[in-house]
Amino acid sequence: MLRRTALGLCLLPLPLMAQTDDRSYLTALIEDNLSGAGRQVVITGFEGALSSQARIAEMTIADDAVFEANGLNLNQSGLSILDSLSKILLEQPALPIQIITYTDNQLPKNAKSLTDTWDWSLKRATTIARALMSDYGVNANQITPTGRGEFYPVATNETPEGRLLNRRVEMVFF
Repeated sequence: MLRRTALGLCLLPLPLMAQTDDRSYLTALIEDNLSGAGRQVVITGFEGALSSQARIAEMTIADDAVFEANGLNLNQSGLSILDSLSKILLEQPALPIQIITYTDNQLPKNAKSLTDTWDWSLKRATTIARALMSDYGVNANQITPTGRGEFYPVATNETPEGRLLNRRVEMVFF
């Protein structure tokens, strides 16, 4: 059952025969189909590929794959990702997910209601959580929104490219 969950996320049929290196093949397939247009999706913890135990432990999704340029509102790509994710969560009501959002060190322009980057990242996480609950019917008890602010960078905040990498969404299934 978990295999269907992981594969349902990419929304593509998979070949029926096993590959020599199932883990690498499936991870690459899912990452390639969710990445694109300058954004990158990285999946870690893909375990038990093509078995009844397959699961994705963590997904990291680039900011522009989920949020509009203002960094607060969901974009069409983000809604599509949440649609796929909601199907997984609705099929498995005992599967909890932690939505962790990160920001860079610069608040969006015209964001007067934001106190700091922690506030910004928490609003982003709760935006995703609320959409999953209200728009897709996912049980609130499955979702834990977490905002990490600017404090866990993966790149420098000194360049626009680095700031873009630091604004990201992690979805951790546990």
